Amino acid sequence: MTEKSTKVVAGYYNLSESEKLEVIAEIQKERGYSEQTRTFTRDDFNERTKRVTGPSSMSTCPCCKK
Repeated sequence: MTEKSTKVVAGYYNLSESEKLEVIAEIQKERGYSEQTRTFTRDDFNERTKRVTGPSSMSTCPCCKK
């Protein structure tokens, strides 16, 4: 597993059961999209992430705390 994948899995393990279900649903939804829709969805999700997590200069990840 890559370092990036390991960080994502570590963050996933820190979620509550309901949050894990939300993540799984989002991944399953994304897997059914065309590549063009994925690009639009990825850009939209990146914007939502910025609003939730704040500036990218944060010293720790809000999900896995590293």
